[in-house]
Amino acid sequence: TNDAQDAVAQAQLYCIRSGYVNAFGGVIACTSGKTINLKVYKGTPADASAAAIDLTQLGSTATETGGGNTNVDLFAAGSMGSSAAFSAGDVIIVTISSGDASSTTTARFNGTLEIVYND
Repeated sequence: TNDAQDAVAQAQLYCIRSGYVNAFGGVIACTSGKTINLKVYKGTPADASAAAIDLTQLGSTATETGGGNTNVDLFAAGSMGSSAAFSAGDVIIVTISSGDASSTTTARFNGTLEIVYND
């Protein structure tokens, strides 16, 4: 992202050691028939810098089609594990977006990142 402050503000975790995201899953409620995408990214901010932070997606996109705001759906991102590695100093960011950028939808979610540290 070009806005380093925005990336840091959205970060779910500042990594003080190296490791990997073993799993990401949770619950979501969204507009009936609308598709929602959830993604996990890592990026490395530089100290005392406004430089852009390059983001790398970890694992696969979790995609859910809503059953309505009163229904709860479960989601999980695939391809996590040791291949979803991060380094000390990285930030982990979770994003949520509509599957159709030209469509409006309402979504609420609660998810958990399972983190495994290497040391």
